[in-house]
Amino acid sequence: MNRIMRELLNTAIYLLCVLGAVWLVITFVGQRTEVEGASMENTLHNGDNLIVDKLSYRFHDPERFDIIVFPFQFQDNTYYIKRIIGLPGETVQIMDDGSIYINGEKLEENYGMEVIKPETIGRAAEPIELGDDEYFVMGDNRNNSSDSRTDMVGNITRENIIVNGDKQMESAAKIKEILQAASMEKLPEFIAEYENDPRSGVQKLVSGALKKIDALEKERQRIENLKKYEKEYAQYTYICGIDEVGRGPLAGPVVAGAVILPKDCDILYINDSKQLSEKKREELYDVITKEAVAWAVGYASPERIDEINILQATYEAMREAVGKLDPAPDLLLNDAVTIPGVEIRQVPIIKGDAKSISIGAASIVAKVTRDRLMEQYADVFPEYDFASNKGYGSAAHIAALKEYGPTPIHRHSFIKNFGF
Repeated sequence: MNRIMRELLNTAIYLLCVLGAVWLVITFVGQRTEVEGASMENTLHNGDNLIVDKLSYRFHDPERFDIIVFPFQFQDNTYYIKRIIGLPGETVQIMDDGSIYINGEKLEENYGMEVIKPETIGRAAEPIELGDDEYFVMGDNRNNSSDSRTDMVGNITRENIIVNGDKQMESAAKIKEILQAASMEKLPEFIAEYENDPRSGVQKLVSGALKKIDALEKERQRIENLKKYEKEYAQYTYICGIDEVGRGPLAGPVVAGAVILPKDCDILYINDSKQLSEKKREELYDVITKEAVAWAVGYASPERIDEINILQATYEAMREAVGKLDPAPDLLLNDAVTIPGVEIRQVPIIKGDAKSISIGAASIVAKVTRDRLMEQYADVFPEYDFASNKGYGSAAHIAALKEYGPTPIHRHSFIKNFGF
């Protein structure tokens, strides 16, 4: 029995200690307070949690731009949350243009949500001299805040400032998740929300968001520059870009892509397919084939390449791709070549896949189409690693060729140097 009583007594003492510690923290250190109203937007919003610090002002005086909490003198158990603008001994005045002046000098600050309207200047239209323990406070939502501009609130004395606080901070990890989930359109909102967060980790995230926006603007300008030829020949209704992939491999077909893009096409990241990662090519392939006015591919088999040579086979694949388009193009922008046997006007452009958005789109369509085909061949002929080398003459491919001999998709005119 005595043992049970001792355990109960120890438990009771422990609980009293815990409750005492909680009381000390709430009374002297800090507590969480919920924001009500819109007077501190865009810094604090209705429903935000505020970490109330009851300790720091025991060691130093309030400073300009601190967010403070003080009681409203005309209503019990009501507290206001505002920002300190004027300090003891200073003279505060707000001009007709909404500018705040301290001791005759304009205050440089960016906390205000908007320019102060003349009808909300209140008693600050005339100079307000603050006493030795008085502070002039305002809400950040300047035109929707009851603060020191009104007689009802007036100047706040030092003894009435019971706490100071700051918005409860999300963890940097949580903010990073928010950034990662944010679309490009949401990045400006992200920056506005966190640009004043003092933590270095959060500032790095904000810097990263700014760099993304800068990179996006540069990409938009690059794409605009990539429309040079499309703008030059804007009098044509259907401008078709043409490019090929697969002239150099030892195995597989040569594939030509033909794409007619809309006049107002703004698909970002289109480029020479060789300059893009496989993942980006796959993403762009889906976008291009969805948004294009028309697109098509043409093929020339390994047998045809051996029969008429790679250049003529390439022309044949290009003619096939163009012939499949509906509507038919009235101008062809070609990557370097002029296709024989085509009556449509042609504009050959050296390195056109990096200079024309239409040719770049065609190179992506051709590349993804051929790569997918070679991956299918890899299932049929696994020894040659076609999924990786796409038929090009890698060391592993050549070694397999020497060990196992050619397959039906090898180009005999290309592998004769290996003894076949």
